[in-house]
Amino acid sequence: MARSTRTAVSACLVPAPDFMQIIYLGLMRLVALRRWAAATVVAGLLSASGQVAAQEEAMRFFRIGTGSTGGTYFPIGGIIANAVSNPPGSRPCEDGGACGIPNLVAVAVTTRGSVDNLNLLNDGQVDSGLSQADIAVLAEAGRGAEIGAPSMPDLRAIASLYPESLHVVARVGAGITDLKDLVGKRVSLDRTGSGTLVDARLVLAAAGIPLDRIKVENLDPEVAVDHLRDGSLDAMFFMSGYPAVSIGAAIRDGVANLVPLAPELRGALVEKHPFFVEDVIPRDAYDLAAPVGTVSVRALWVVREGLDAELVYGLTRALWSTPTRGLLDAGHAKGRLIRPETATLGVGIPLHPGAERFYAEWRAARDKAAAEGKPADADAAPDAPSGSPPEAAPLDDLGSEPAATPEAPATPDAPMPEPKPGTPAS
Repeated sequence: MARSTRTAVSACLVPAPDFMQIIYLGLMRLVALRRWAAATVVAGLLSASGQVAAQEEAMRFFRIGTGSTGGTYFPIGGIIANAVSNPPGSRPCEDGGACGIPNLVAVAVTTRGSVDNLNLLNDGQVDSGLSQADIAVLAEAGRGAEIGAPSMPDLRAIASLYPESLHVVARVGAGITDLKDLVGKRVSLDRTGSGTLVDARLVLAAAGIPLDRIKVENLDPEVAVDHLRDGSLDAMFFMSGYPAVSIGAAIRDGVANLVPLAPELRGALVEKHPFFVEDVIPRDAYDLAAPVGTVSVRALWVVREGLDAELVYGLTRALWSTPTRGLLDAGHAKGRLIRPETATLGVGIPLHPGAERFYAEWRAARDKAAAEGKPADADAAPDAPSGSPPEAAPLDDLGSEPAATPEAPATPDAPMPEPKPGTPAS
């Protein structure tokens, strides 16, 4: 009986494995379904994140070291950054969108100026920078330590942009009408790391004024103007393209005026330091009573030689494109002086191979168009590389107030490289 009971029990338990198997298989299917759904979601997320990552990888940020917000480097650097940028998703250039290098996002970075820009460039904290030609020449020649800049034998130029004029600004009522009047006065020579500081020392030395004969301060240009206004500063030096906004406001408000450099001093500076050229700040730059004689150097856009040649070629092409011409003309008074005809004027250091390739190709296209009696197309790709760097040639005289044309003349005493065109855009 017990056996039959066990049999009965066994008989009752016989279907149990099939039922449990059904439940087990159902659970496994549910688990598999959940795993499939999770895998699908994960795959979708990975795909989306991959697309984002690919887009982020494709996007490249490009930092341009400029200067203080009150000077010319920062607004000019901003215009250039805008011109060479073309972020992902931008409208096509022909539809009024970005016309720069695809997926490039350029940013203008505020700095202390030329020397600071070269230090940042040397340290890899910016990808390019604006610099006075004299500062760049000293750094490339291995003499950067003399001015607080690095030794950069690999420093290369993309383009010469515009002339930077030395502003000697005096507080009205300080009794300063000539450089010799600076003796005993409180004078800002600009911040450490600025190109102005280097040039101010050269000018004072040429004028026979030792630094210990003046009360030297090293102030940011904006701060220096504020100190002129409150009477705690008598004068300041500032190397900048005109008009400099804060200086212009101080002159208009009757707080400050410009001090001219005597012709003899200008001549001595040019003779001793060929990167200087004689210059004149015109009346309409600051609503002046008369033009002001001074000296100037060229502002350069510089990079390191190791920067990808194709990238630099694209930057150079974008800089001299027809859309950029409109941005430069409308964006700043000095923007109108940034011309392809002066793209290598007063550079003083080698061009980057990518930039040199562009200038050579454009020259070939220009010459071909001239031979065929056709106007050169600013946006057409040049046919082929041609030509070699020009030999040094004297410049035109700069002894009078500049005309309305955007050409940047100079003195015959300061030999500079012959200008090479960058594009026929006008």
